[in-house]
Amino acid sequence: MSASAATPRATRSRLLGIVAGVLPPVASRTTAAAAIGLAVAAIGGQLERASSAASAVDAASAWLRAPMFLVAVTAAVTTIEAWPGFGRDRSAAAAWVHRARLRPLRGTAVAAATALAATAIALAVTGFLFAAIVDPGPERRLKAVDVLGGTIPRVLGAATAARFDLPPDLAERPTVTLEVRAKPAFVPGQSLTAPALEARAAGVQIGRIEFPHGFGVGRLAVPRDSGSPLELRVASGDAGFLVLGPNAVRLTHDSERSPRANAVLAALTAVIPAAAALGLAVLLHAAVGRTTLLVVAVGVMLLGFAAGSPGVPDALAAHSRAEEVRLPGFSATRAPEQARG
Repeated sequence: MSASAATPRATRSRLLGIVAGVLPPVASRTTAAAAIGLAVAAIGGQLERASSAASAVDAASAWLRAPMFLVAVTAAVTTIEAWPGFGRDRSAAAAWVHRARLRPLRGTAVAAATALAATAIALAVTGFLFAAIVDPGPERRLKAVDVLGGTIPRVLGAATAARFDLPPDLAERPTVTLEVRAKPAFVPGQSLTAPALEARAAGVQIGRIEFPHGFGVGRLAVPRDSGSPLELRVASGDAGFLVLGPNAVRLTHDSERSPRANAVLAALTAVIPAAAALGLAVLLHAAVGRTTLLVVAVGVMLLGFAAGSPGVPDALAAHSRAEEVRLPGFSATRAPEQARG
């Protein structure tokens, strides 16, 4: 056998050795992490629903971060632990790895890529299972969401109004629903019952928005021939105020995207922190110890999944609410505000 023929075969053998060393522990541990995370999310979503009386989807939407984070952090930590090439304080067992490593990154990049592929699959399955748990209906319809900007005060009363322009292609869309996420402002001596909102388009009243549970999401079907601007204010004769959170006023309509495709997009978003963590581990694999790499990896993913970070929380909340996950702007929604405003 010639040397030229032996070299590709040896390279394939080394690649398969790296994959075989990383894939089984990553797959088994991420499966266990997904099961634990989904159980925690299901229990947490039910408890929040019972305490807030909100819909199951809205109450559980923030809990998708639990299984997704557990899967991502488990995959990254397992990869760093399973592949001896990570960390300068490698054990004597790394001697075999030293002979099999690929240049110039000596196998760490292959190990990280293998883990990321397994992580993306695990996250997609986790997102799809979470959606089935939260909304177990026979057909889960997705919504496309447009967050409306404009003059929207944080506290809305009878003397104040929220005004914004409707999209110019409103007449070409299917049934459009206006959603307002709000909670009543606390006034001493009054019950926390959200007042109704009057909606006017081009000065013509088009309906009232009620809040069945006193807070959360109020909805109103918007006529396709409505003109701009659209104005919201507390209904006359209804004392009280409403507190609007970020991205509180939105238009939604049915989407043609499938739930499976949405789960894949949510998974690709959630894998970004793991990719960043493993990317740093690859760059620093021979410069720092394994403990330092583990701490850095967990810290990067905590930042990526934090509630105030753009990207991952927005995408996961959108997926759990059966809304389109948008890349790369993540402008569909934010974490649920029904209980906190």
